[in-house]
Amino acid sequence: MRIDFDFVRILLATIKEVQWDGGFHDLTFDDQSDYTMSLYIRLLDEAGLIDAVDYSTQDLVCWRAKWITAAGEEFLRVAEDDTCWEEAKSLVRQSYHEYTVQALAQALPQAYRNLHARNQR
Repeated sequence: MRIDFDFVRILLATIKEVQWDGGFHDLTFDDQSDYTMSLYIRLLDEAGLIDAVDYSTQDLVCWRAKWITAAGEEFLRVAEDDTCWEEAKSLVRQSYHEYTVQALAQALPQAYRNLHARNQR
């Protein structure tokens, strides 16, 4: 599966905006299947950007988001700047062997530093 980094940002922002009350909320997007949503939620959990629970069985992949972590909050804070976001995606395409959420999370701070260094010149 090729990761859609723009969807990662949208999903993470959606998870942040949901009022978490200790339960789980089914997040749906018209263009994403339950299977795809579960995969993205698992990827965000593995990257440490959210806390999620794996309800998968032998026949079904089912991950549900609980809440955003401090790392997820920081990711979104930096990713809100569209220029920084595009720079981070470019860094991942140029520098990383795999397009992963972890690679993107590592590229965002570097993109932020790069942009601020350019602005100070």
